[in-house]
Amino acid sequence: MVTFRIPFQLVEGLAIQQTILTIFIGYLAYTSLQAAISIRALRKDLIEGKPIDHHAPWEMHYRLNSTIALLFTVVVGFSAIPPFVQLVKGDTKTLPEASLDLPIVRLTDVEQNPALVRGEPSYMRDNVDWDNRYTYEWGPLAPVGQIVEETE
Repeated sequence: MVTFRIPFQLVEGLAIQQTILTIFIGYLAYTSLQAAISIRALRKDLIEGKPIDHHAPWEMHYRLNSTIALLFTVVVGFSAIPPFVQLVKGDTKTLPEASLDLPIVRLTDVEQNPALVRGEPSYMRDNVDWDNRYTYEWGPLAPVGQIVEETE
């Protein structure tokens, strides 16, 4: 069975920052290659004895590249914000045994056995029973997300 995790990673917001950084690094590689080719051509011309054209039009090219680099830098800077927002807005708590107003289906509802008894917590950290927990998550493409884990 083949599963595709890319749409899920987009919803969680994991792939957005990596995609933006990949495009930015690709742009930097392109401009570096272009600069290396230009330096090589200039060096070749100087070795052949051709004079440097001091009146070559360069201002428009410089402004365009500077503007694109500035825009990419701003976008990369803004792409650093969502991971911090995810850390601030995310929260994990122990799932209470009593019924609560969460939009989830409880294990007792699935098993249709109201006498299910939760066992002793086997893994507690930060006052959270990690076998019976619910997590609120935030993502840029899915502002509300909940993960629930419940065991007998």
